[in-house]
Amino acid sequence: MSFDLEGYTTVQERLAEFYAKHPDGSIQFEYMGLLDGSPLMMWGIAKAYRTPDDTRPGIGTAAELIEGKTPYTRGS
Repeated sequence: MSFDLEGYTTVQERLAEFYAKHPDGSIQFEYMGLLDGSPLMMWGIAKAYRTPDDTRPGIGTAAELIEGKTPYTRGS
C-alpha cells in the first residue's frame, strides 16, 4: 500500500489554518495514559475550541508509540 503525499498538509500548516479561521480558538490535549493491553503506547484526547465559549468543540483521540518509529515521532 502506498500513500500519495501530494495533498498532505502538515500539522504546523493545519494549526496555522485553524488559528487564522478562529483567532480566539484553542486546541487542548488531555493525556489519558498508557493504552490498555499495550504498555508501549500512550493515548489522549484533543479538543479544538473555535471560541472560548464553544459548546461543541471538535474532538479527536490518538494513540502513539512512546518510542516513535518515524523521524517525526522518535524522541517526542
